[in-house]
Amino acid sequence: MQHFISLALLLALTWSMGTVSAHASISDKVSEIKVDVETLVPMPIGAAIKKLETWLLSDTLTQDEKRKVGALYVQYQLSIHQRPSEKILNSLIALQDNSSEGLTIATGVARMYGISADYDKAYEHFNRVVAAPDIPPSVKAYALIYQVLTYSEGQVFAPNAELINTVNDILTKHTLTKLRPLYYAIVADYYQSVSAYDIALSYYEKSLEGAKVENQRILVSDNLYAIGILYRNLGDYGKAIDYFERAIEFDSQIDINYSEFLATYGIATTYYRSGNLQKALTLSDIVLAHPLSSSFYNSEIYRLKAEAHLSLGELDKASNALNKARVLYDENREAEQTTWRAQLDKTEAYITAAKGDYALAFKQFEVFHEAYLNAKKYEDLELIKSANLIDQITQEKDRANQLENENKAFEEALC
Repeated sequence: MQHFISLALLLALTWSMGTVSAHASISDKVSEIKVDVETLVPMPIGAAIKKLETWLLSDTLTQDEKRKVGALYVQYQLSIHQRPSEKILNSLIALQDNSSEGLTIATGVARMYGISADYDKAYEHFNRVVAAPDIPPSVKAYALIYQVLTYSEGQVFAPNAELINTVNDILTKHTLTKLRPLYYAIVADYYQSVSAYDIALSYYEKSLEGAKVENQRILVSDNLYAIGILYRNLGDYGKAIDYFERAIEFDSQIDINYSEFLATYGIATTYYRSGNLQKALTLSDIVLAHPLSSSFYNSEIYRLKAEAHLSLGELDKASNALNKARVLYDENREAEQTTWRAQLDKTEAYITAAKGDYALAFKQFEVFHEAYLNAKKYEDLELIKSANLIDQITQEKDRANQLENENKAFEEALC
């Protein structure tokens, strides 16, 4: 008899604690999901995202209740760099307002446009968020952090030096320690974008350490992956693979194979760089089939597959992969005008030449050359502006610190 009483009690406790009482408020349910994601192993972020999506599409919740759901949802989606379905995105757009939750959701919407390289919409939304009256410091810092990342991805480097300092000031003034690791990671991404690898590595290491202290497991994965990419870009393929393998080892901490996905993508791109094409092609198919893969990853993988098949003399496969890459770029990254997008035209010209149509290949190469030069001029100008801004802001900071020290010394002399 005691056994059955204990079992009944256990079931009651499981219902009340694990799944939340039907009478609990949506705030309580959202809070419990947040606690579970932060404390359980493996981290149930995939399950949390699915549950939050169900609530966002529910007809039984009020708009205010959905804002509480949406504010947490966008934080989880941004942490894994995903854009949701159009139905979910439209639901989020309808929830934007000047409340803390509404502005957090607006930040998510802005970043989701950035993920799809719809940069004009992204910048417009970010500017509107940070200009909102009475915006909480934590939300403003959060929005500016993702604005910096989106600028870096769009190769708009000039504003970032000032924004980075602005975020640092907010984090310091309001002691927003939980945002520090994310801030360090985004700063590192910026410096890697402008090829300042030593500075980028120091910030990734700071972010990695901070993410471990704050138990921000997704960010731990991001940093292991990002450091791997940094070493790949430096041509140190052994170290790159080592960091990707560390990410795979960390994958047991997360329920959606997030680390494994990032690492597999990283290893595949490293194999392409190092000329290990057969291994790269095999891993590419795993990346393309993964549930977390998206238009960004797939367009890059198909472009690299096209170049690999071209190198192997497999011209029909090269053309097929290039066509898929172009479709993904045109459908999901239409606003992107960058040197790596121009690479599509260059690869097409080489494939055409390999097939023997040199006249058409020459025309295609001219298209590439013009697109590349336009993108390169823009990128170089942005880099020059960024370098000048960094120098100016550093000098202004030094002057401000000197003036502050002089004022302190003067005050002490008067005492």
